[in-house]
Amino acid sequence: LIPQRMVLVSQPTHPAMQRDDVRHHKCNVCTTAFTCAPPTRLELMQSFTGPEIAALLEEGCVIASGHPFSEELQKQIESMPEHMRDLSSYAHWIEGVYLI
Repeated sequence: LIPQRMVLVSQPTHPAMQRDDVRHHKCNVCTTAFTCAPPTRLELMQSFTGPEIAALLEEGCVIASGHPFSEELQKQIESMPEHMRDLSSYAHWIEGVYLI
């Protein structure tokens, strides 16, 4: 389940850009077929946030990063080695506002 989850996390969030990746169904190391289905986006989100937060999200809702949270992310980015900063998704959340 962890390899499947990581494949899903690495995919774009826009539905038109998502695809069924062979790594959802087969181990990329030993090539054995997985015996369980990959998690859905909702299941994935619930595993990160818990069902209470996931239940608050619906079409038309806005997600925004508060100032204290943004400051903390900025500090974390600044503490990263420079070559790692672009690999982090933190910058997208600093002062970020998203319409679902």
